[in-house]
Order: sequence, then structure tokens, then C-alpha cells
Amino acid sequence: MLSNRDFEEGIRLMPLPCIDFLVINEYKEVLLGKRINKPAQNYYFAPGGRIRKNERQEEAIKRLSLAELGISLDKNQLGWLGVFDHIYEDNFYGTEGFGTHCIASAWVFNANKDWVNEKIVQEQHSNIRWVPLSQVRKDEQIHPYTKDYIRELYPREYFKE
Repeated sequence: MLSNRDFEEGIRLMPLPCIDFLVINEYKEVLLGKRINKPAQNYYFAPGGRIRKNERQEEAIKRLSLAELGISLDKNQLGWLGVFDHIYEDNFYGTEGFGTHCIASAWVFNANKDWVNEKIVQEQHSNIRWVPLSQVRKDEQIHPYTKDYIRELYPREYFKE
């Protein structure tokens, strides 16, 4: 495990590999959490996190889905959305002079609305909510990178008025 100092230096010097989960229910609503930490602090964002050194993507999916969603998922339960660049002006530590660059592998999980697990509200999120896809585009509390995921998955619904 990296020390805080080494992790901060890593954020400064290189992109971080990450995994995000776009959780969609049968009513075409997306599950989002309000981020407590930087980057994207105070925005609603798709659950996810970073891949650790020497951790295979399959292992990271299981670990992050359990930590963020309260359920251990594998690739067979997910749909592939794509790879996205997330470039932020700030970083987890709040240190001036550099931002964060994440290369996010985005996955889709189709869940029943009744499934919501209280474990989602943890150290990363102060609140969770289901948001109808039709409202995502105009909701300024939802981070633009999460909107990119939804636009990629549902381009017609996203652009509907």
C-alpha cells in the first residue's frame, strides 16, 4: 500500500487507472452518490474508485463494487461502456499546483430499484439518489463526467427535452 506522500506524488506525476459503475434500474434511473472528497467534491457522481498496483481489473471490479455498492460483482454481471479521460484541476489532498488525471473504465450494472444498499453511503458519498435519465442533462449537481457516461449509453434519451 502506498503512503500518503507516495500516492500524492503519483497523482502529480501520472494518470490513475479507475473503474466507475453506472447503475441503472428498470425505470431508467441512475444511482449517484454525492462525493465528499476531491476531486469532484460536492457533485453527484457514479460510484467507483482506483485500481491498485498489481491488481487485475477483474479483482478491482470485485473489490470496488463491494466497497462502493455493497455487492461483489464480476464482469459477467456488467456491460462494458468504454474508457474515459477525467481531468480535474484539483486533487484528493487539496495540494496546489497539480490536478488529477483518471483513466476510467466505465461499466454498466442493471439493478432493481429496491436493491439499494445502505453501504453505498460511506466515506466517499454523503448522499445517494436515483435520478431519472431525463433529468440528468439539466441537473447542475451531477458532474459532467457522469453525464458523459449517460450520454454515451443513452444518447437519444439524454438529448430529449
